[in-house]
Parts: sequence; structure tokens; C-alpha cells
Amino acid sequence: MNDNTMSIPHLIMNASTVVQLVMLLLLVGSILSWVVIFQRSIALGRAKKSTTSLRNLLVWCRLKRALP
Repeated sequence: MNDNTMSIPHLIMNASTVVQLVMLLLLVGSILSWVVIFQRSIALGRAKKSTTSLRNLLVWCRLKRALP
């Protein structure tokens, strides 16, 4: 058995059209999933930063109100 026959590019090129389409759909789905994961991670980081800023502002207002 030739090592070249078990390479990933060789297996993909020799697969049927249906199998190639399924692999392409899986690749696209995986990429889209990672895009969503990174977008949500960025959004959660911004929300956390915003929440921390709001919490600090509220604490500052309470301290200011407590001072005579």
C-alpha cells in the first residue's frame, strides 16, 4: 500500500460527490460555529466590562450619598 493513497487530500479527491458535499457542509458549519463562538465571547467580555463600570458607578454614588 502506498502512503500517498491514505493521505487526506487523496481521500477527499477520490471520494464521491455526495461525500465531498457532506464534508464541505461540515467544514462550513464548523467555521460558522467558531465565528458565533468568538462573537459571543467578545459580546460577553464587553457586557462584563460594562457591568463592572456600572457597579463601580453605583458604589461611588452610594459612598457619595453616605458622606455628610
